[in-house]
Amino acid sequence: MRHANPLFGSDLELWDVLVDARAFQQVPGLSGHAVAVYLSGGVGIGEPARRANFTVGGFADRDITRDLLENRYSGAGALRGYPRGYLAGDALALSTVEYRLPILEIERGAETLPVFVERVHAAAFADLGLAFSGAPVPTDFRSSVGGELRLDVMLGYYGFFQVRLGYARGFNVGGVDQPYLVMGFPY
Repeated sequence: MRHANPLFGSDLELWDVLVDARAFQQVPGLSGHAVAVYLSGGVGIGEPARRANFTVGGFADRDITRDLLENRYSGAGALRGYPRGYLAGDALALSTVEYRLPILEIERGAETLPVFVERVHAAAFADLGLAFSGAPVPTDFRSSVGGELRLDVMLGYYGFFQVRLGYARGFNVGGVDQPYLVMGFPY
């Protein structure tokens, strides 16, 4: 939740509310295989802003140091297969379904360095999302599919993050073939 108010130095009176949910289900009979679902929705309430409250599209430029220190996720708001910030509006609806499978359990570090590589795994995904103002139009939703190769790493005994090498293909107007490499916390 975010609140802008003239009492706090803002020119606007505005509330942004963002809610997200994550669920994971192990695939019966396949050790380490799982289906993951991510749902996110939000709305901006108040005076019209000078910019859209929400955007969806490909990955935003990130500061990995700040992400690690503030435990920020790299997946939120990403509609892979579209340019960054492709859709904008005062509301947001976004979903992702992933099939995750293990490739290699490494569980090794380099001597006494505070870096520990845990595992390599892969994911196939489908994204569906929209940023909009007013009532959402079902035909305006954008969809994509793709795959990722992921490396889980423990850094500085602080927490783990992921290196994700992926490819996404957007299916609707504005969709692109998008190879990417991102680092950050997974959802």
